[in-house]
Order: sequence, then structure tokens, then C-alpha cells
Amino acid sequence: MSRLPNTRANEVSKKAVDSFEVVQFVIDPSNENIVFVVPNKGIYRSLDGGGTWCLLDLGFDEIEGVHSIAISSPHPLEIFVGTTHGVSYSSDRGCHFTRIYPELSR
Repeated sequence: MSRLPNTRANEVSKKAVDSFEVVQFVIDPSNENIVFVVPNKGIYRSLDGGGTWCLLDLGFDEIEGVHSIAISSPHPLEIFVGTTHGVSYSSDRGCHFTRIYPELSR
């Protein structure tokens, strides 16, 4: 399975997202149109209240490896995602992620 960049090419239809088994969904505390869904495969973000969805790239190829998401209430641009590889962090609402635990070897 190849990694997918965070582009409009990764947008999926609402119908496709509706067919997922949703594990968790989170609404951005500062903008109700920004919604994140953690289904049984990947993590998706909508910027238009669920009209369109984009698969986010966490930096690994295992689409089933996402387990949970948390948005920082005081800083809603900051997102934390729990995965089979540890915890990933985004400072830009999910456009880019960095694994913060365990740290990657340098």
C-alpha cells in the first residue's frame, strides 16, 4: 500500500465515509465545520461540515493503524493521534504529522 499525500486527490465521497465503521469522531472546538473521523481505516478530515473528506497522511503505510484522535482545546490547530506506531502530532490541523512518541531514531 502506498502512502498518500495530503491533497485534494485524496478526497473521498461522503458516501464512502458513511460506509466506514466509525471508531471516533471529533469536531474542532473553534470551528464546527472542521470534523475528524477515525474509522476502521485511516483518519479523515472534513473542512466543510462533512460534505467532503480527505484521508490524512500520518507518515506510515498501515491504514488500519490509527486508533484515536485528540484536539487541543486551547490550541485547536494542535492534534494528537494514537497509532500502532505511537503518538503523532500535528501543529497545522492535520496537514503534516510528526511522531512524538516513541521518538524516531536520529
